Amino acid sequence: MVEINPFPENFLDQAREQAAFTTQREKDIKAQAEEVARLCKLWDNLNRFLHKQWPLHCVDLLDKDKPLLERMRVDQSSKVSLLDDIYRVAKERAQELKPHRFPAYLETACEAANLHLDQDSRHPRYKFDQGFFQLYIDDQKKTASLSNYESSKLVEFPADIGAIVEVLQREHKRIFERHFDGKKFIKKLRTQYLAILKKDKLSDGATIPIRNITQRLGKNENGIFLNPLNLQLFLLPCALG
Repeated sequence: MVEINPFPENFLDQAREQAAFTTQREKDIKAQAEEVARLCKLWDNLNRFLHKQWPLHCVDLLDKDKPLLERMRVDQSSKVSLLDDIYRVAKERAQELKPHRFPAYLETACEAANLHLDQDSRHPRYKFDQGFFQLYIDDQKKTASLSNYESSKLVEFPADIGAIVEVLQREHKRIFERHFDGKKFIKKLRTQYLAILKKDKLSDGATIPIRNITQRLGKNENGIFLNPLNLQLFLLPCALG
């Protein structure tokens, strides 16, 4: 038996057309919202970099957002000329930061921020905290790369002096100024030790390299940094006691 649709055919056609229309309109609005969000992020970051006087960050940001700028240009946005002017001035300021001037600028900024450069620092490689942190400046790319004993590259970013100081302060605080709970830390060591024993099918009390524990801690515990030598020094009183 064929079921008869009680609604007129023109109702069905119009409803189908409206469903297709609103679906497309929803997609268009979502695309517009995403574009506005990208523009908002661009201007927010650009505003921050301009006020911090970071020309290399401005150039890097606008270079990465070239497709967005080209779409604005097609739409004949009045803001494109402002972005072009900012890019031009930022490029000029970036060119003023010559490699032979960089060491003096960095040293002055670090002294003002109470960050101490190691005496054996030489451009383009700088050291802090007895070599714990290493900073490499790529003059060609105009980028800075920060590393430490455990990580060959913690972060890479445009080499504005102010940005370098901020990143160094942040990493120094993260490593050296965080609260330390000895009992909680011992429990974490025990947890990682037992996990290694289970994985390697060893019995409790088996000897394993300390580095295996430190590496596992670094991967599985957020914010944990451990040098094997530091761990041995930490555990020494426990062994003697």
